[in-house]
Amino acid sequence: MTADPLHVAANETGRVRVFTAEAAPEGASRITRDNINRLLHATRLDASKIDLFPSQIIAEIGLTGYLSEAYDVPGNALEGTAAALDALTGLIVVIPSSAFGGIEQTLDPDPVLRPVAIFSEVGATRPGLTADHSSAHGSVTSRPAPPPPPFPRRRGSALTFLSALVVLAALATIAALFFH
Repeated sequence: MTADPLHVAANETGRVRVFTAEAAPEGASRITRDNINRLLHATRLDASKIDLFPSQIIAEIGLTGYLSEAYDVPGNALEGTAAALDALTGLIVVIPSSAFGGIEQTLDPDPVLRPVAIFSEVGATRPGLTADHSSAHGSVTSRPAPPPPPFPRRRGSALTFLSALVVLAALATIAALFFH
């Protein structure tokens, strides 16, 4: 966990905010991707980039596993909070920085939504390469694009087709015995 989960910096990238709603089922039904913007009092929020799901869906891998796999949050960032994250129940709301469209804003969540944490994705913490402008000279040449991968073989389709042929042959044999 690094920063205030309610403040979104201008042009913020590589952050993931987690909220939860432990509302009764009737209260939870009013929380949808389309109204998260209103519930957070956000200036701008792209609903298509929000993950919203009941905690039971990820019970097998836990919220820490989900954040690690889906958002590339490093394990060391989750260490101190793993037990608490995996114990969350109710609705889970995960919002990446890209959902805020680069607009600085301060969220003011409705009481039904509780901020849990903010994490940085692995890619966001990698240092970029910089060059002193006096040493940045030369030319850049482009390489030809690598050839596309070969068309994947569809083994399952061939086996299905062969299985269907065997079944048809068996049916034809049975039909010939009964109707001959």
